[in-house]
Amino acid sequence: MFLLNEGEVKVFRVLIKHVEEKKGSRNVYSNVVFTDGEAEMAANIWVSATEFPYEGKVVDLTLTMKNGYINIKGAVIAPDGDPAEYVRHAPIDPDQGMNMIYRCISGMNNPDLKSITEYLIRQNEPDFRKWTAAKSVHHNYLNGLLYHICRIIANIKTLSSVYALNYDLLMSAAILHDIGKLRELQMDNLGNAEYTIEGNLYGHLYLGAVMIREACSACGIDENSKTIQLLIHMILSHHGKMEYGAVKTPATREAYVLHILDDLDSKLWIYEDTMKNTEPGTFSQPNRWLDGAVVYNTDANLNMH
Repeated sequence: MFLLNEGEVKVFRVLIKHVEEKKGSRNVYSNVVFTDGEAEMAANIWVSATEFPYEGKVVDLTLTMKNGYINIKGAVIAPDGDPAEYVRHAPIDPDQGMNMIYRCISGMNNPDLKSITEYLIRQNEPDFRKWTAAKSVHHNYLNGLLYHICRIIANIKTLSSVYALNYDLLMSAAILHDIGKLRELQMDNLGNAEYTIEGNLYGHLYLGAVMIREACSACGIDENSKTIQLLIHMILSHHGKMEYGAVKTPATREAYVLHILDDLDSKLWIYEDTMKNTEPGTFSQPNRWLDGAVVYNTDANLNMH
């Protein structure tokens, strides 16, 4: 956690994940992403990237807060620092997460949805269990995609007992809604993600729909059946609005529920992550991913689930 008060200067031992040089109105500066293994933060230092050659290294990083904003004053290599000890992971055991997903697949009654979902997960399991959910914004660390999906399917079990929803369709779409991120993103051992050529050209919603069609071909399933068309619609519409990247807006109850649960989990993760860098009983800086809202740290136990 990176907790500072106005005017304070503190030193934190961190792993430098990424350094990106940028140009301001007057000077060149570097935006630095770093983590202590639990929380992650980005801050600026007013030097070029070549003058801050610490990417992938463990350093003692000096931070200061001025006018509510945290900046970097300097860094010193930590000679005994092991980067592997500072790599950030989602708070989930990958084996338990995969077991949860396979149990959900096993519980499906629709043979086509069951076959396609199991095929895609088994074919992609090595990456699926470790992949980040995003380059930034939410669940952007190792095992983040798996953690995100497990939290969504846990909610589906409850919602399906309250509303008359197509459980198999909703569960299949929830498990596969971000499968296209395995092609959209490439990830290094620190959990840093960058967009692939496919990712930049098409995005993960389209790529996920392509992967479902490929699975239909491999499993001998009619991709033009009503069930598969509804599944593909849910993949293409789960961002909710076209201005947010959806190809179509949700046209079924199941598509709408998937969109709401995806957005809910993403937003709650942002709240949780922001709280980690906010003193209990105080407010964060405005968060652009929450439409400028400030986050109040209620001092809740964020490791309960």
